[in-house]
Amino acid sequence: MSRGIVSDGAKGDTRRLLRPAERTPPQRDRWVDLLRAAAIVMGHWLASPVTYDGSCLGGVHALEVLPWAHGLS
Repeated sequence: MSRGIVSDGAKGDTRRLLRPAERTPPQRDRWVDLLRAAAIVMGHWLASPVTYDGSCLGGVHALEVLPWAHGLS
């Protein structure tokens, strides 16, 4: 009995990951979903300014120094 490249467990994982995509309404624009996800990731990245103190890189999360912005996140 030959086995494929993908194990049965991996096939089950793939099916589990595809289920939400299959339940997504056809009128939903997946391109907009991708842009929304990218904006969230980029927003979190931009909210962490990188600092350099002469010997090493560091950073601080913007919400630590801008408490008024907590409601925006």
